[in-house]
Amino acid sequence: MYDPLIVDFVRQFRHVSSVQVRRVVFGQDRSGHPSYQGSQNGQEVRCRRALQRLEERRVIRTIAPPVRFGQLTTNGTYYQLAKGRAAKADDHTVAVAELYVRLVEEQRAGRIAGFEFTRTPASRIRGGGTVLEPDARTLVRRLTPTGIFRLTWHVEVDLDSEYTEIREKIRRYTVIAADWPGTFPPVLFLVPDAGRARYIQTQIADVPAQYHELFRVELLDEAMAVLRGDK
Repeated sequence: MYDPLIVDFVRQFRHVSSVQVRRVVFGQDRSGHPSYQGSQNGQEVRCRRALQRLEERRVIRTIAPPVRFGQLTTNGTYYQLAKGRAAKADDHTVAVAELYVRLVEEQRAGRIAGFEFTRTPASRIRGGGTVLEPDARTLVRRLTPTGIFRLTWHVEVDLDSEYTEIREKIRRYTVIAADWPGTFPPVLFLVPDAGRARYIQTQIADVPAQYHELFRVELLDEAMAVLRGDK
């Protein structure tokens, strides 16, 4: 029952932790009751057994944890598909997976009505002769008294590992936006701390003023509030 869900999750995000697997596959539904009956301890036991079974069948295999642990990396054992070649989990890849996991939990808690999560390379966008691959494109749906509210973002998970590249990435977003048919979805930079936020904001300030509102910079911990439209 669980195995195909686990394999699909690992395949989609490449590197995931056992904690993320438990929360996605063995977590709670919107009513607050476990999706698959039992306490959290019971969910952990079933998750551990399922992962062990898949590892024994050589469907997945363990890898070393990320070198850096950011706000969107998690504890637990890390996995990739058995055919994967990485020696250790990539912190950025795990952080993008964590965004997806938290959106799943937002939906189960009833704070959003649904969502779509498109990660690279399917998130690729083109325009003005340039190409970008946002870390993710999210579309979040919420029920309001007047109907369904939809909010779309291009999301960049920034772990303070790029400097000169950020300026060029921001410039290329403006080129694509200028050539985009209709309204271009805004770009959300999620950053680890206030210092990094200030750095990216200075890079945004260097592009023409009409593009300043295209970008938003928020702390990683505020990701869900922004994605669901509460901030």
